Amino acid sequence: MGKSNSKLKRKELRSISQKTSFTTKEINAWYKVFSKEFPTGKISPKEFSVKYNQGKRNKDKFAMYLFRAVDLNGDGVLDFREFIAALSVTSRGSFEEKVKFMFDIYDIDGDGFITRDEMLAIMRAVDLMGDDVDYAEDESTPELRVDKIFQQIDFNGDGKLEPQEMVEGIKMYPSIAKLLAAYEC
Repeated sequence: MGKSNSKLKRKELRSISQKTSFTTKEINAWYKVFSKEFPTGKISPKEFSVKYNQGKRNKDKFAMYLFRAVDLNGDGVLDFREFIAALSVTSRGSFEEKVKFMFDIYDIDGDGFITRDEMLAIMRAVDLMGDDVDYAEDESTPELRVDKIFQQIDFNGDGKLEPQEMVEGIKMYPSIAKLLAAYEC
């Protein structure tokens, strides 16, 4: 993906189309926008934060957690493939794909589990954003929300959530998606 290319090569276009929910026409349109916005073909963490935070306050910390989840190869920048993959999941993904994406945001260290500390860090970052989410009194603080989530969906009681616990838990208790407040399924 060179700096001056405004179209993807056919082979790459086909590959991306097979891995996302977008048509080749949609991918080309997104690529044009991406190339114009990010002529280097990469999005740095700072650029991501600026774009993500447009018109919003105090979203830097959450933006960095989100960036880490989208940076699939862990190289510290987002390329078009990573961008379009995240867009595909968030806009057209199945329930399971969306929950897995949410899981990846909360799994800060990438070890395949969400601990209470990881969930609490994200919850605190979400609270800093000041979004008007109407929580019940027993969910009014990040600590109380984390306690409630773990009580409901840590099915094996090991103090950490696995991807399948998250999927099954949100199926059983759809209100948990609201408690997580960072991303809706």
